[in-house]
Amino acid sequence: MRGGQIFLTNCTACHNFAGSGGAMPNGGYAPKIRGVDPHYVYEAMLSGPQNMPVFSNGNLPPDAKRDVIAYLESLEETPEYGGFGMGGVGPVSEGMFAWVLGIGSCVGAAIWIAAHTTRTKKDKVEA
Repeated sequence: MRGGQIFLTNCTACHNFAGSGGAMPNGGYAPKIRGVDPHYVYEAMLSGPQNMPVFSNGNLPPDAKRDVIAYLESLEETPEYGGFGMGGVGPVSEGMFAWVLGIGSCVGAAIWIAAHTTRTKKDKVEA
């Protein structure tokens, strides 16, 4: 899909590969563009609000802008494979969640095992 190629080339640095937005340098923030009305997306490409570059009709023809919008609409219909979407921020957050949950479970299991060994059980001494 041509719109997907244009989006991945020009937009993913700020808006994420899934159009979910994200943090930018110097305290900037790129908004989520999934689910936004196509009129506003087209308008943003022409005006370049805040830190967004202007994609004039000389740089990106109107039909290419419509292809990008069609690609964004196709993202809405595509199911999220791979488990939890976690806001569509990407594999880093999903990997971090897996590590924290996995390591936390291992540490918890190790503490439970250590607390229930024969050495830690104290017999009551009758006096």
